[in-house]
Amino acid sequence: MTTIDIILGSSRTNAEGRKLFRYLENHAPIWVNSNEVTLRFMDIADYQLPLFDEDEAPMDNPHRQLTENEQRWLTALQQADGYVILTPEYNHSFPAALKNGLDYVAYEMQGKPVRILTYAPSARGGQFAFLALLPTLNQLGCSVLPKPTIIGRITQNFTVAGEMPTDAPAAARYPERLKQMVREIAFYGQLFAENPFEG
Repeated sequence: MTTIDIILGSSRTNAEGRKLFRYLENHAPIWVNSNEVTLRFMDIADYQLPLFDEDEAPMDNPHRQLTENEQRWLTALQQADGYVILTPEYNHSFPAALKNGLDYVAYEMQGKPVRILTYAPSARGGQFAFLALLPTLNQLGCSVLPKPTIIGRITQNFTVAGEMPTDAPAAARYPERLKQMVREIAFYGQLFAENPFEG
Protein backbone atom coordinates (compact mmCIF):
# COMPACT_ATOMS: atom_id res chain seq x y z
CA MET A 1 0.00 0.00 0.00
CA THR A 2 1.36 3.40 -1.03
CA THR A 3 0.75 6.25 1.41
CA ILE A 4 0.67 9.85 0.20
CA ASP A 5 0.49 12.77 2.63
CA ILE A 6 -1.36 15.82 1.31
CA ILE A 7 -0.15 18.69 3.50
CA LEU A 8 -1.72 22.12 3.88
CA GLY A 9 1.26 24.38 4.56
CA SER A 10 -0.64 27.45 5.76
CA SER A 11 -1.68 27.80 9.41
CA ARG A 12 -4.03 30.74 8.88
CA THR A 13 -7.51 30.08 10.24
CA ASN A 14 -9.18 31.39 7.10
CA ALA A 15 -6.48 30.40 4.64
CA GLU A 16 -7.72 30.36 1.06
CA GLY A 17 -5.87 27.09 0.68
CA ARG A 18 -8.36 25.38 2.96
CA LYS A 19 -10.87 25.56 0.10
CA LEU A 20 -8.47 23.68 -2.15
CA PHE A 21 -7.48 21.31 0.66
CA ARG A 22 -11.15 20.44 1.24
CA TYR A 23 -11.69 20.01 -2.49
CA LEU A 24 -8.93 17.41 -2.51
CA GLU A 25 -10.39 15.73 0.58
CA ASN A 26 -13.75 15.54 -1.18
CA HIS A 27 -12.54 14.33 -4.56
CA ALA A 28 -9.00 12.92 -4.54
CA PRO A 29 -9.81 9.53 -2.95
CA ILE A 30 -11.88 8.54 -6.00
CA TRP A 31 -9.00 9.39 -8.35
CA VAL A 32 -6.80 6.55 -7.08
CA ASN A 33 -7.20 2.83 -6.48
CA SER A 34 -8.08 2.59 -2.78
CA ASN A 35 -6.66 -0.94 -2.69
CA GLU A 36 -3.25 0.41 -3.63
CA VAL A 37 -3.08 4.01 -2.41
CA THR A 38 -3.93 5.70 0.89
CA LEU A 39 -4.25 9.48 0.93
CA ARG A 40 -3.75 11.19 4.28
CA PHE A 41 -4.72 14.83 4.71
CA MET A 42 -2.51 16.80 7.09
CA ASP A 43 -3.17 20.39 8.17
CA ILE A 44 0.04 21.82 9.59
CA ALA A 45 -1.99 23.98 11.99
CA ASP A 46 -3.27 20.83 13.73
CA TYR A 47 0.23 20.03 15.00
CA GLN A 48 0.75 23.36 16.81
CA LEU A 49 4.50 23.12 16.37
CA PRO A 50 6.46 25.67 18.40
CA LEU A 51 9.18 27.65 16.69
CA PHE A 52 12.10 25.31 16.10
CA ASP A 53 14.60 25.94 18.90
CA GLU A 54 16.83 22.89 19.14
CA ASP A 55 20.55 23.32 19.80
CA GLU A 56 21.57 20.97 17.00
CA ALA A 57 20.32 20.31 13.49
CA PRO A 58 17.92 17.33 13.47
CA MET A 59 20.19 15.38 11.11
CA ASP A 60 23.00 15.67 13.70
CA ASN A 61 20.88 14.84 16.73
CA PRO A 62 19.51 11.27 16.67
CA HIS A 63 18.67 11.34 20.40
CA ARG A 64 16.65 14.55 20.39
CA GLN A 65 13.76 14.92 22.81
CA LEU A 66 10.48 15.66 21.06
CA THR A 67 7.07 16.73 22.29
CA GLU A 68 4.04 14.61 21.44
CA ASN A 69 3.00 16.90 18.59
CA GLU A 70 6.52 17.10 17.17
CA GLN A 71 6.81 13.31 17.20
CA ARG A 72 3.36 12.93 15.66
CA TRP A 73 4.35 15.26 12.81
CA LEU A 74 7.60 13.45 12.10
CA THR A 75 6.07 9.98 12.40
CA ALA A 76 3.44 10.87 9.81
CA LEU A 77 6.12 12.11 7.42
CA GLN A 78 8.24 9.02 8.05
CA GLN A 79 5.36 6.67 7.25
CA ALA A 80 4.54 8.31 3.92
CA ASP A 81 5.88 7.28 0.52
CA GLY A 82 5.34 10.68 -1.08
CA TYR A 83 3.86 14.10 -0.50
CA VAL A 84 1.77 16.87 -1.98
CA ILE A 85 2.56 20.18 -0.29
CA LEU A 86 -0.01 22.95 -0.67
CA THR A 87 1.52 26.38 -0.23
CA PRO A 88 0.44 29.95 -0.81
CA GLU A 89 2.90 32.62 -1.85
CA TYR A 90 3.92 35.10 0.86
CA ASN A 91 6.24 37.90 -0.30
CA HIS A 92 7.61 35.72 -3.12
CA SER A 93 8.22 32.89 -0.64
CA PHE A 94 6.23 30.37 1.40
CA PRO A 95 4.68 30.50 4.90
CA ALA A 96 6.73 30.53 8.08
CA ALA A 97 4.59 27.72 9.50
CA LEU A 98 5.62 25.43 6.65
CA LYS A 99 9.29 26.37 6.95
CA ASN A 100 9.12 25.75 10.68
CA GLY A 101 7.56 22.32 10.15
CA LEU A 102 10.26 21.38 7.67
CA ASP A 103 12.98 22.59 10.04
CA TYR A 104 12.04 19.73 12.39
CA VAL A 105 12.69 17.13 9.69
CA ALA A 106 15.84 15.00 9.72
CA TYR A 107 15.70 12.02 7.35
CA GLU A 108 11.96 11.35 7.37
CA MET A 109 11.40 12.67 3.83
CA GLN A 110 14.72 11.67 2.31
CA GLY A 111 14.55 9.95 -1.07
CA LYS A 112 10.79 10.43 -1.41
CA PRO A 113 8.92 12.29 -4.17
CA VAL A 114 7.20 15.62 -3.55
CA ARG A 115 4.72 17.48 -5.71
CA ILE A 116 4.39 21.17 -4.86
CA LEU A 117 0.92 22.66 -5.28
CA THR A 118 0.89 26.45 -5.17
CA TYR A 119 -2.12 28.71 -5.06
CA ALA A 120 -2.94 32.41 -4.94
CA PRO A 121 -5.82 34.83 -5.48
CA SER A 122 -3.94 36.18 -8.51
CA ALA A 123 -3.68 34.53 -11.91
CA ARG A 124 0.01 33.82 -11.28
CA GLY A 125 -0.94 31.14 -8.76
CA GLY A 126 2.00 31.36 -6.36
CA GLN A 127 4.83 30.35 -8.68
CA PHE A 128 7.46 32.12 -6.57
CA ALA A 129 6.52 29.94 -3.59
CA PHE A 130 7.56 26.91 -5.64
CA LEU A 131 10.97 28.40 -6.37
CA ALA A 132 11.50 29.42 -2.75
CA LEU A 133 10.58 25.98 -1.41
CA LEU A 134 12.98 24.05 -3.64
CA PRO A 135 16.23 24.65 -1.68
CA THR A 136 14.69 23.46 1.59
CA LEU A 137 13.24 20.28 0.09
CA ASN A 138 16.48 19.57 -1.77
CA GLN A 139 18.42 19.91 1.48
CA LEU A 140 16.10 17.35 3.07
CA GLY A 141 16.88 14.90 0.27
CA CYS A 142 13.45 14.99 -1.35
CA SER A 143 12.94 14.29 -5.03
CA VAL A 144 10.82 17.25 -6.09
CA LEU A 145 8.82 16.60 -9.24
CA PRO A 146 9.96 19.19 -11.78
CA LYS A 147 6.74 21.02 -12.55
CA PRO A 148 4.53 22.47 -9.81
CA THR A 149 0.77 22.32 -9.95
CA ILE A 150 -0.36 25.95 -10.03
CA ILE A 151 -3.83 27.11 -9.04
CA GLY A 152 -4.59 30.76 -9.73
CA ARG A 153 -7.61 32.85 -8.78
CA ILE A 154 -8.42 30.44 -5.98
CA THR A 155 -11.13 32.65 -4.49
CA GLN A 156 -13.09 32.56 -7.75
CA ASN A 157 -12.79 28.83 -8.32
CA PHE A 158 -13.35 27.09 -4.97
CA THR A 159 -15.98 27.41 -2.25
CA VAL A 160 -15.42 27.27 1.50
CA ALA A 161 -17.02 23.81 1.46
CA GLY A 162 -14.34 22.58 -0.92
CA GLU A 163 -16.31 22.48 -4.14
CA MET A 164 -15.85 24.02 -7.56
CA PRO A 165 -18.98 25.62 -9.01
CA THR A 166 -19.80 24.53 -12.55
CA ASP A 167 -19.54 28.15 -13.67
CA ALA A 168 -16.14 28.73 -12.03
CA PRO A 169 -13.61 30.32 -14.43
CA ALA A 170 -11.35 27.26 -14.38
CA ALA A 171 -14.03 24.57 -14.08
CA ALA A 172 -12.92 23.06 -17.39
CA ARG A 173 -9.24 22.84 -16.39
CA TYR A 174 -8.55 22.53 -12.70
CA PRO A 175 -10.30 19.22 -11.89
CA GLU A 176 -8.26 17.37 -14.51
CA ARG A 177 -5.08 19.17 -13.46
CA LEU A 178 -5.56 18.15 -9.83
CA LYS A 179 -6.53 14.60 -10.74
CA GLN A 180 -3.35 14.25 -12.81
CA MET A 181 -1.31 15.61 -9.90
CA VAL A 182 -2.69 13.07 -7.43
CA ARG A 183 -2.26 10.15 -9.81
CA GLU A 184 1.27 11.22 -10.64
CA ILE A 185 2.45 11.49 -7.03
CA ALA A 186 0.81 8.14 -6.26
CA PHE A 187 2.70 6.60 -9.19
CA TYR A 188 6.04 8.00 -8.12
CA GLY A 189 5.43 7.22 -4.46
CA GLN A 190 4.91 3.57 -5.33
CA LEU A 191 7.82 3.55 -7.79
CA PHE A 192 10.28 4.99 -5.27
CA ALA A 193 9.06 2.74 -2.44
CA GLU A 194 9.46 -0.40 -4.52
CA ASN A 195 12.80 0.63 -6.01
CA PRO A 196 14.84 2.34 -3.27
CA PHE A 197 18.24 3.66 -4.25
CA GLU A 198 21.00 1.66 -2.59
CA GLY A 199 24.15 3.72 -2.85
